[in-house]
Amino acid sequence: MLTMENTSAKPEADSLDQFLDQDIDELNDADDLDTLRSPCINVCRMDDDTGLCEGCARTLDEISAWSGASDDQKRAIWGYIRQRQAGRQ
Repeated sequence: MLTMENTSAKPEADSLDQFLDQDIDELNDADDLDTLRSPCINVCRMDDDTGLCEGCARTLDEISAWSGASDDQKRAIWGYIRQRQAGRQ
């Protein structure tokens, strides 16, 4: 399992479900969609079987592309995360 240290100052969410619910509300209420925030919850461990981060459910490609992604690309990544999370339940 690959572990990556995240030095972000953002506090860790209790769970990905809680974080996703919180972000869905933010996205639905956001007047300025340029403020799409990263799905990172500071649990940076890649699952060898799924190829997804255990914290944010993104692929390495999605993680590395995030900072340069357009808002539409970020929304698409959030959509993939929600689909993955729904598949886990």
